[in-house]
Parts: sequence; structure tokens; C-alpha cells
Amino acid sequence: DTAIMLLLYGFGTTFAQGIVLKPLNDVLGERLILMFSFATAVVCNTCYGLARNKGALFGGISLASLAAMAFPTFSAIKANNVSESEQGRVQGALYAILALASGIGPLAMRFVDSLASDTFLGPGAMFLFAAFLQLIAAFFTCWLPKHRTDSKF
Repeated sequence: DTAIMLLLYGFGTTFAQGIVLKPLNDVLGERLILMFSFATAVVCNTCYGLARNKGALFGGISLASLAAMAFPTFSAIKANNVSESEQGRVQGALYAILALASGIGPLAMRFVDSLASDTFLGPGAMFLFAAFLQLIAAFFTCWLPKHRTDSKF
């Protein structure tokens, strides 16, 4: 089942970023794609956190593919707001933040898991915490200025 989920996520992410992202960007713009991606991540992690069967996990992994559109979209927004001479520096900074989050994220999730392991939430608590953080990200995305985020406007 794990291999099937990873395969589903891989194909879904390739489809979302390779086929869906460009037409969606042409219609919605980057800011709304970010809001959609973060909202989808909230639903995805909530599915994981409340899952009591494999169907909920498969539903969550399907949504995770759509949530994966956030990073390339955010990367495009940053690239569109700096000069050509600063492109490498901005992309390097984004990947440094991603690396830092990839190191701190699992530690934070383990901490939440250790605090909630004896509660009614059990192992789902860390996913619900992740959903909460993504909800905050979606909330702040609403305030991004349209003229600085959407390349089509």
C-alpha cells in the first residue's frame, strides 16, 4: 500500500505541476493558486490526522499532489519581483528556507506527536498541527498584494 501511495503522489504531482499548473495560473493567477494549494494542504493533512482507514489516506495523498503546486508558484512570485541579477540569490534563499524547514519540520512534528500520543488525537495530532500551520499560511496569502504576486495583472 505504501508503494501505491508513493506512486499515486508521484504521478499526481507530475500531473499537477506539469499539466494543471500553467492553465490554472493563466486563469487564477499566482496568489489564488497559493491560497488553493494551502487550503488543499489543510484538507489533506486533516484527512491524515483523522484517518481511520486506508481510504482516507488515499484521499489525502491525492490532494497532496495539488498542494505541491505551492512551492513552484511561490518560487515564480519571488522570481517575478527581483531583477535578473538577483534571480540566483533569491532562488538560493528559497531553497535554503526549504532545507531549514525540512530539518525543523520533522522535529516539530515529533514534538507534537510526543505531547499528544496519550490523548484522543493520538498519532493524528501532528498532521492536525501541520494543517493548522498551513491554514495560517493560507490566511496570510490572502493579504499578498495582487499587483506584486500575479504575473498576469
